[in-house]
Amino acid sequence: MITYKVGDLLEVTDGILAHGCNMRGVMGSGVARQVKAKYPGAFVAYEQDLKSGYRLGGVSFWGPGDPDTPTRFLVGNCLIQENMGSDGRKYVSYDAVDLSFQILNRIAERGGYTIHIPRIGAGLGGGDWGVVEAIINHRCKNINVIVWDLP
Repeated sequence: MITYKVGDLLEVTDGILAHGCNMRGVMGSGVARQVKAKYPGAFVAYEQDLKSGYRLGGVSFWGPGDPDTPTRFLVGNCLIQENMGSDGRKYVSYDAVDLSFQILNRIAERGGYTIHIPRIGAGLGGGDWGVVEAIINHRCKNINVIVWDLP
């Protein structure tokens, strides 16, 4: 179930903060750039997971603190774009969004997490939010998903 809120996604401290990433190992703009600046460990995990063979549709997770201590906060780097650009073209793969949200849903159900997202894939990814929203609603029927819009 999707809920919309106005505020800063990067202020979330509980649940899964999920955002879109490309397959090139670059978090150079948009929400990804902000995540990289605030959570450098999430960027390192993303780089390592790409090198270890993660594919389009995968999710690279990172949590702060001791790896042996369960955390109530995770960053989910969703690999939903092969390439990137800011030219208005469509870079997001809807199939990859679907795969990523299957993974996010499974982790959220198991851990009791809420998923927090921007309008993933619809900003610099160039996708249609209506299509992405329908995918999320299909995959996350029993999970709280909060979409954060800036004021």
